[in-house]
This record gives sequence, C-alpha cells and structure tokens, in this order.
Amino acid sequence: MTTLAVAKTVALLWVLLTAFPLVDCVLLDNIPPNGFVAANTKIGKETYRVISRIDAPSICTELAVTIPTPYENYGGKYSLEPRPYNLRPAWRFEDKYVSFVNNQGEGTWLIGDKPGVDAGIAYARHNYPTLIPPSKEYYILASAGGWQSAPEIEVQCTGVKVGKSFFMLETGKGDVTILVPKLAEAGSCKEKKMRKSHFGQLTSGETSFPHLPFLCSASIFDKNFQTWTKFEVLQDIEPLWFGGALVSDPTKSPKPLVIVSAEFIYEIGWRLTCIDPNDTTRNVYPILSTNGELTLPDEYNEAYKREINAEYERESGKTGANNFIPKVLSKTDSKLSEIGRTLLSNMKLRQWVWVFAYPPLPDTNDVPKAYASVTIEPKGMVLQLVAREKHKLVFQWHSTDRGRVLHRRALDAVVSTITVDLEEEKFTMTVFGRNNSNGVVMDILSAIPLGTTAIEYIRQYLGMHEGMYGISSCFMYHSGTSLPEPFVYAAEIACVLSGAKPIGMIQFTSPSDDETVYPLVRELCEHIVAFKALHGEAFPIDWKVFKYTYPETGADHETLIIYRSNRKDLVRALRPEGEVAQALHILPFPRNSNENDRIEDLKEQLFLSYWNGKVLGYPDNMIEVYIREFKSDLAANLRAEQIIKARDAVTIFFKESNISPITIKNGLDVPVTESFWESLPSVVENKATEPCPEEVCDECEIEY
Repeated sequence: MTTLAVAKTVALLWVLLTAFPLVDCVLLDNIPPNGFVAANTKIGKETYRVISRIDAPSICTELAVTIPTPYENYGGKYSLEPRPYNLRPAWRFEDKYVSFVNNQGEGTWLIGDKPGVDAGIAYARHNYPTLIPPSKEYYILASAGGWQSAPEIEVQCTGVKVGKSFFMLETGKGDVTILVPKLAEAGSCKEKKMRKSHFGQLTSGETSFPHLPFLCSASIFDKNFQTWTKFEVLQDIEPLWFGGALVSDPTKSPKPLVIVSAEFIYEIGWRLTCIDPNDTTRNVYPILSTNGELTLPDEYNEAYKREINAEYERESGKTGANNFIPKVLSKTDSKLSEIGRTLLSNMKLRQWVWVFAYPPLPDTNDVPKAYASVTIEPKGMVLQLVAREKHKLVFQWHSTDRGRVLHRRALDAVVSTITVDLEEEKFTMTVFGRNNSNGVVMDILSAIPLGTTAIEYIRQYLGMHEGMYGISSCFMYHSGTSLPEPFVYAAEIACVLSGAKPIGMIQFTSPSDDETVYPLVRELCEHIVAFKALHGEAFPIDWKVFKYTYPETGADHETLIIYRSNRKDLVRALRPEGEVAQALHILPFPRNSNENDRIEDLKEQLFLSYWNGKVLGYPDNMIEVYIREFKSDLAANLRAEQIIKARDAVTIFFKESNISPITIKNGLDVPVTESFWESLPSVVENKATEPCPEEVCDECEIEY
C-alpha cells in the first residue's frame, strides 16, 4: 500500500468518525463494569457475566511505536491496514507491521516484518481480550537469543480513537469474549450503507472491515463463527452488579444482601455468594441461570430459610414463608449505600472493610493516566482504617487483582490510601497511589465490615465453608471464590496452622513477585518464626528457606517454607531436590538459548507441578486442570504425556519411600493453640484499643 493510499485511508476514516459522533453513556450505564447483563443476540435471550470494563478505545487509526536499539528502525507511525489479520486490525509502517496472532490465552500482539505471523522482534501478551495493542509491558528479542522485558517499548494511539470502553464477557458455556457498545449515534446511521460507503472504499472492493465491530449498534464477538454479531441489552431485566444488592426475604423489613462473587457452573449458570453487610456470618447462595432466572435452592441455604421462616411466623402468625425468589435491587436504590455509610461511620482504627466501588465512565477517549493505576477491581477492594477525624476517614487499600498485587512493592503499600468524607451528599471515595497523587474519585456501591481483626474474619470464613462443596475450605478453589482476594495467602498460612494443610510456601525474594505485600502475610510469618524460637519443639510448626538462582540472569528467588513438624518427609519430597522449589515460580525456568532445551524445560515444569501438587495434598483432578490451563507453549498432547509420566513416577515414589500421600482437609494435623492467635500483634493491638470496663480494669492492664 503506497504512502498516498495510507494517507487517504486515514483521511476517509477521519471523515467517517467525525461525521458520526460518539454515542452518549446510556448503553454503558446499563452494563455493570463487573456483574451480569441479559441481552438478545442471534442465538436468542442469554445472560452474560461481565468480567470487567476496559477503558480503552475500540478502534485506532494510527499507532506511534517507540522501541530501543538495536531495533530503533521499527519505531515510527503505523497506519491502520485495510484488511484484518487473524480477525484483528493491523497497522503498517514502511515494510513493518503491528499485528495480532491467536496463539496463547487471548492472543499476542507482535511487532515484526510480516503481519499475522507468530514471529517478530517484540511482543505483548495479556490475559484479557484486546482490540488494539497495549501501550506497555512488551518483551523484546535479546541479541543473544530469548526474550527479555522491555519497559522502553511504547505503543501509543496517536490517530483517531473511537469508543471509550469495551467489556470482557463470560458466556453460559464458559467462553470469554468482547462486547463493544455502539460507537455512533443511531439516528440516520445505517450500518450496511455506512460500512460499504466508507470502509468499502478503503478496501478497494474487498469486504467492509469485518474485523471491526459495528458502529450503529452494540456488538459481541462470536468466537464460534469468528464474526461480530449484534447485542441488544434487555432493558426490562435489571442488571446485576457485584457489590450491588438483592433481597430474597419475604418479611416486613427485608435485609439487603451484597453480591460479592460468582462461581461458574457449566451449562447451568453461576452460583452467587451474597453477604449481609451487618452480619458476615449470614451468607446466601442463589443460582443465576443462563437465561437470567434467579432461584434460591435449598442446598447451602437451609439455615437462611429457617431463620427467615421463624421471623416471618413471628411477624404474621402464619406458618412457612415460601416466597424465596431473589430480586435484584436497582443500582440507584439507596438502601445499600445508606447501610454502607452507617457501617463506615461506626468503624474503629485498624479495622477492615470490604468495599465495592467503581470509577465513573471516562469523559473522553483519552483515559486519564490516574485511572490506569486504579483499574476496576473485579472483587471490590479491601481497606484498613488508619486515621480518622470526625467525619473524614483515611484507609490503606489493597487490590483484589492477585496478578497486579504481586508486582507491588512496600512503597505502594505506603502511598495507597483512600479518603472518605461521610458528610458528602454523594457516597464516594478518593483513591491515591503511586501514579495518582491527585486522587481518583470512585462511586461507593456497598461496604462490608470484616469484624475486629482480619485474622479473626479469615478463621471464621474457613470454618463456615469447611466441607461446604464436598472439599476442605483450605483448597482455596470453590471456597476461595467468596473470600476477599487480598486475604487468600494469609488464609493458606492459617490452614497450615489449623492443621488442614501440611505445607505453606511464601514467596519473599523475587525480581517480579512478593507475597508479603498482602495483608497479614509478613506478620504471620514473623510470628511463626518468633513462636518457634520461643517454644521450640512444643510448637508443631517449622520453617525452611528454599532458594533458586536462575542461571541465565543470576537472579535469586527465595521462598519461606512453613510446614508441620511431623511432615518433614513431604518437605524433602518437593522437587526440584535440594531445597529449591518455589512458591509462585514453576521450575525450572526455561533456557532460551536452544529451542530443544526450552521445550524440555517446559515439559519438566509440568512434570514437577504434578509431582509437587500430589506432595502438597491436592487431588488429581485439580492438578490436571491446572496443568492443562497453565500458560505455556506446550501442545495439549505433550501436557497429557507429562501428567501420565508424573502420576506414575510419584505413585512409585510414595510406595518405595513408605510415605503415605495426604489430602488437604480439616483435622489432618493438630491445630496450634489459641495462645498463638491471641498473641498475634494485630490481635494484641486491637485488644489494647478496646475500652476497659472499670470493674475489670486491673485485668486489662497486661504488659505485652
């Protein structure tokens, strides 16, 4: 394509996109950033889970690429190509391309000499769908071979941008796809005519940009047919927001329940978890079907129904309240925010709260940089109250995005604060962080206080969910779906202390990951080490440090191993041998200098994952799912080979070594005494701040 043709392409797109102004926010407001929405598509009425809202354009006509030496000649202005590659747009600069390949996960964006081919000098890969390349987080081809992180690479949209946001959706079959709201005012906008007259000119008679979403209506990408299809949101069905409310209580004063999580059940729908914000022990588990029907089955809800029945009988004198049909409250209903405001006003210093809040829609296609560091949290945010003066509260906040949190550092914890003014008419919070010192305002939907201390809430949660889905709550799979994400790693340590897990692994030292940025993790580890030094063999927990040094970089990765003292044989059975196994890093790290060596390392990674999974007490089916879904270049048949090979090898190992394989479960080992929990610094601090009744004041004066 000549330079003149490219210029005409961009000019025509500019005419098209300025002739049809961007749509207002009506449709976007009817789609929650995280929740559920019902819609009509070509397959009929369906319910979709909205995984997240991504505040980024859907179309871009020009990319500016900045790239370091020795590939600086790949830097420049790339213009939108008239044809798609792998059903995504591509951009061209001279004889170089930015294009997309459908290889792993949600695909890869590549900078290289050939479009749509899995080859190039730089790439970016994300675990969420994208319509245009990400601006950062690229890897570059190293001069000695292999790939290395290249923070210097930037890919910015400098041309015409269309759209403010799009959405990741999960279908009733578990597939993940993209929804794009309508991009132009409907008015006189006729899709076929517009696409033919404008896109058709750009393709010199070819089809009219089938890789781009519709302009006059919302559209969803159909992965089966690899095309865009129209998506009509049903206005008569209330969308369901995480952090929003539903009621299924037929008494005179029904209590709203906060929707905190959903677990996908294939071809049935989703099992929701809802919590009473005034009582976190009061949970309800409705089922949302793929056609949008909400029900409250007896399974897991018997206690709730008995409680409501008793209250209904006291109020009405009638026997049996059977009308347990969950009803979603509108987001504009003020009940939940009023409850949240009251609950926050009653909080004490150092207490924790689970808050669901969402940033407003961006005003323009240029999303402020501040918003980039406070993305929409899929499971709310966990806050700890650190200061207050009258009606103004200051919290430290913890993200629920586990992948993003692991890359945070101690500095982030210091500067990550939230302020709430309880006297403001609108219930909002202002979020501060490393990259947003001016603050970002978010609308608070709901708040759930988590008791006096975080560890008490975690222990209560594990006890409530033990055996609930036929497995121990310490598996952190089904049971972990409704635990606030920042508490998951502390909960795993608590499971070792309670005797349900034999071994806990905590990543401390790593160039990229650090589990100690999560609440309570460092405190629990320090307390375990101190308690062991104080009580010796009487304390049934021990610890070791495992270290792995990556030969190609020399970088050290260190993991603290917390284990039951009677399970030394299992610790020695972890692989690779020699106190090397790591908590978050699947070993060995692949060698990049030789492709055959790299493939062998990838195969060994999965072999050792199966082996260590069995040693740690996970069941076969969970380990196999992990291996099949692990992001790796290995083909499915090679993964299956490693599962069989590892299963046979670890079975022989257990038999020959006379070690009995274990399963994670409550009662596996004896729990530590309550004195451990009572002397935990955060628990002691909370007791010290409690008011002391005068009649027992002498007993309160304890030296710590």
